[in-house]
Amino acid sequence: MKTNLKDRIRRKKYYYAHRRRCINYTKKWRNNNFEKYKAQARQGHLRRTFNISPESYERIYKIQNGACAICKTQSLDGKLLDIDHNHISGSIRGLLCRRCNTGLGAFKDNFIILEEAATYLKNHRVLDLLPGLREKT
Repeated sequence: MKTNLKDRIRRKKYYYAHRRRCINYTKKWRNNNFEKYKAQARQGHLRRTFNISPESYERIYKIQNGACAICKTQSLDGKLLDIDHNHISGSIRGLLCRRCNTGLGAFKDNFIILEEAATYLKNHRVLDLLPGLREKT
């Protein structure tokens, strides 16, 4: 919905003149239409942050069978998967669970550091290094 500058200025003036009334109306509408509000907020977030539509998100979700692209965990609880993207180009790489997305972020998307971490895990198991800490069977 495109609006011209005069219309935006008019609405802004009305808002500042009737601010409390507008805020109360918005809160009431949001409470009465929570699902619609959530969908609109999600749509706005996808558009502003990643420049994609909810339909595009759904296509990626179906291609990945509703699972994280790294650990293959299904998003069964209704929570949406995070959109993983290249922080330099902004291009979308796939959908990840929160844990995998946070892990990539912690390694700053640096594949050399990720490879070093994988090598470390393969070669240095804590229980092998510290026999006194082994679990009793």
